[in-house]
Amino acid sequence: ALRTDGSTLYAGGSFTSVGGLSRPHLAALAPTSGVPIGWNPGPDDDVRTISILGNNIFIGGTFLHLGGLERLGCAMLLSEGSILEWNPGLSQGNRVYASAFSSSGVYVGGDLPLEFKAGFGSHALAAFPPEGFPVIIQGPLDEESKVGKTFSFSVQASGELPLFYFWALNGSTVLSNNAAILNGVAQAGGSAVYQVTVSNRLGIASARATLTVLEPVAIATQPLSQNASMGDNVTFSVQASGGPSPVYQWRVNGVNIPGAVFPTLTLSNVSPASGGSYYAVVGNRVGAIDSDVAVLTIADAALPFGDNLSGRGTINGFFGSGIGNNSAATREINEPNHAQKAGGKSLWLSWTAPASGIATISTRGSAFDTLLAVYTGSSITNLVVVASDEDRGGYLTSQVDFNAAAGVEYLIAVDGLAGASGPIVLTWSLDSTTTPFPRINGQPLSESVSVGGVATFAVQASGTPPLTYQWFFGCRQLQDATNSSLTISNVGLHQVGAYRVFVMNGSTKIAESLPASLELSSAPGVLSFDKIEDLLNSGTSGTNGFGPSKQASFVGGAPPLLVSMGTIISQTFDTTSGSGFIKETNHCGVIGGASAWIRFQPTQDGTVLVDTIGSLFDTVLAIYRDTNLTVLATNPGAALVDCDNNGAPDDIRSQLKFKTKANEVYLAVVDGVLSAKGIANIDWQLGTKPTNIISAVSVTGTFGKSVTLSSGILSTTLKTAYQWFCNGTPILGATNSALLLTNLMVTNAGIYTVSASNFAGTVLNDAAHLAIDIPLRLDPILKMNAGQLQATVWGNPTQSFILQASTNLQNWVSISTNTVQANPTTVFDPGSGQFRNRFYRVRSYP
Repeated sequence: ALRTDGSTLYAGGSFTSVGGLSRPHLAALAPTSGVPIGWNPGPDDDVRTISILGNNIFIGGTFLHLGGLERLGCAMLLSEGSILEWNPGLSQGNRVYASAFSSSGVYVGGDLPLEFKAGFGSHALAAFPPEGFPVIIQGPLDEESKVGKTFSFSVQASGELPLFYFWALNGSTVLSNNAAILNGVAQAGGSAVYQVTVSNRLGIASARATLTVLEPVAIATQPLSQNASMGDNVTFSVQASGGPSPVYQWRVNGVNIPGAVFPTLTLSNVSPASGGSYYAVVGNRVGAIDSDVAVLTIADAALPFGDNLSGRGTINGFFGSGIGNNSAATREINEPNHAQKAGGKSLWLSWTAPASGIATISTRGSAFDTLLAVYTGSSITNLVVVASDEDRGGYLTSQVDFNAAAGVEYLIAVDGLAGASGPIVLTWSLDSTTTPFPRINGQPLSESVSVGGVATFAVQASGTPPLTYQWFFGCRQLQDATNSSLTISNVGLHQVGAYRVFVMNGSTKIAESLPASLELSSAPGVLSFDKIEDLLNSGTSGTNGFGPSKQASFVGGAPPLLVSMGTIISQTFDTTSGSGFIKETNHCGVIGGASAWIRFQPTQDGTVLVDTIGSLFDTVLAIYRDTNLTVLATNPGAALVDCDNNGAPDDIRSQLKFKTKANEVYLAVVDGVLSAKGIANIDWQLGTKPTNIISAVSVTGTFGKSVTLSSGILSTTLKTAYQWFCNGTPILGATNSALLLTNLMVTNAGIYTVSASNFAGTVLNDAAHLAIDIPLRLDPILKMNAGQLQATVWGNPTQSFILQASTNLQNWVSISTNTVQANPTTVFDPGSGQFRNRFYRVRSYP
């Protein structure tokens, strides 16, 4: 390191001498001759950098001492040689390799600690301001505030007085000066960056913070319904405001469209399958709202749908498409539940197969949750199911594939789940080049089992033999799972999910079963439901769940999971294939889109704690009173009990509690924040606040012995926190329901209370009043004090005793009578100096 200053050249390095003179690592030289001058600070290791400003010389390097003073890696000297007290507090092992000096301070580079006393910086770069330079100790913190609410920014600074403060908005508008605190009222659209500048005669320092004004989302421009032709490009848009800025999620028929997260949604080269009910969910941290529904209708021929089977029209040909609307449709007497689901607004068509082959019929492009079924027969009372489906068309529409025979009339029914209605798109095609494929006559049924249990899935299929099978877990092919049934033993978390089977024969087409869900449950047999319509199904039988495969027979909806006092009930399930229904509320004001529902019923009065701890994604949780679909779709707030997002201890999962009455039925729904999906877990606990069953028990403990105190508290929950107190002071580590005191001392006597807390509340009990029984005894350690024997006596307070002495353990002489005033009590034998050996004892008196 080299620096010149007038007529002096300063040199640093790893040398130990210059011109034969001892100059370890640092020297001052005449610039023309190189002769060292008398200046010799003597650092104990290398000097790597030198900077000079006026009479101040900064050096940095790997040294630890300078002139016998500790200076770890950097130091400040005067040109005449004295070492300044400036010591920024770097640690051993840190190295300074580069430096620069200015009126604003010293800037260094090297291998530095994270924190040091007199500067600020990082591992590589640091700045040391001059003495008295303004330094911000604590800058203003980011704040959030609702419109109309006050906010406050403050700064703590040090430096040579006086200090001056200037606050600016977005780097330009000066709001106030000479105040360390800035107060204001949040205004609509007032989110901004606030900067404070602290200055004095030596310089300035600044810091900034962001104010986020929380404003609920408001939609200014709604998307509009459109009619389009095949091949057109269609754009939906929504304009919204809010603070923070809104985020968007477009849906069709209530199902999130992947990647459609912008204010504008563009559909290119539309086809009949592009139709549907489109709307956007717009939200921020304040909440989320839905836009209006915009129906996209693709121009096509009107199909001759009939409200009744007998009034059905006819469609023909190997393929085709058309439209209709079931808004005014009704249900016939004796009409079956299409796809085994409750509908109510069915329309009928007739199609006669022009040849044998595999027929495909789809409602993709319809604007509601459709049900589709194909029958043979001549009247509503003798229908034979050929194929049926609820959701295979995508976005809650339907699709069936079946082996069609030439010349056979097939009766097509299109209905809406739970009476849903709107524009219908129907397409059909016939592949006459493919041989018949297997038909699945019995779908695998969903199961819930306890941890470690056994689950079995089975499929019933027919077709040209031989039939072969392959089971899948999600999208993963299961090795050696090639039978018509699949048994899973020792079920755990990693087995939870959807199972399906491919059934194959010589055809190029494969028959794929509907997915069957495997869940873990404290009440085996109870299932969660993707669709609230299935949970609330009022039919005599249903096909329920994330896909249409959760089969259950029930009247009035799925049976509830019973939550009993003092137990933890759990349900673990997979929401990967979950969706929602059209205009399903945004639970807790959060954009979701993969909800799952389950019914539960507390068996007694108390407080219910519900959480999603253990779920593998960011959850939102809501509890509703058991109600009907109309309320949940149009006025969910009327049935809402409570909701939560991020209330669990990890700030990601959800947790809430509420008071309940015995046998009331509730609906719990779990959704994923911003469409998150995966393994979900719900835990329920029913409990009451701890109660006192025994209070104020008088207990006597023996000095030096042990005693156990009972809390006298009953708790109905599995987890209860206890804290013991003695005379009002908490006892460290005393957090069990019982308190064990060992080696009792006088100081242990007192009033013992205990607090017990569970999720339902806290109670404080006066548990015990403890007295200490101190048997009369003489401490075996005797002392001489000023020529007199000094003895220590222990006993119960106010107990009278007599001190006796003997030289032979037979003839005892009474020395003094006394009373225990405190423990221990000191007594003396004034005559003890007359005896070489003497024995002592104490006895009760009288």
